[in-house]
Amino acid sequence: RPPMRYALLVGMIALAFGVALPARAQLPEPKQRISLELRDTPLRQALKQLFEGTGKRFIIKSEVKDSPITLTFRNVPVEVALRLILVLARQDTPDIRFESMGDCYVILSGR
Repeated sequence: RPPMRYALLVGMIALAFGVALPARAQLPEPKQRISLELRDTPLRQALKQLFEGTGKRFIIKSEVKDSPITLTFRNVPVEVALRLILVLARQDTPDIRFESMGDCYVILSGR
């Protein structure tokens, strides 16, 4: 296995000389998928159910109305589900949107 010996040799030389090798490229985290059934569920409760168990957090600004959401989806990425929920919430808050800040989503209205 010459490639393995070569990699080991390069690693040992780099270690001996204190050279930092680039970390192995990390694969992107697979998108979390979710299934959810909502029936006249207030927006805040719908979002709580959506993000439960995902490791992500959310904040809803006070100006966002607690619209009833009726929607069923199966095995869709969390962000797609969030977009679908917000489309329905536009009935009461026409300019509703979200901003992603790391692992936190801020739900707000206005520009």
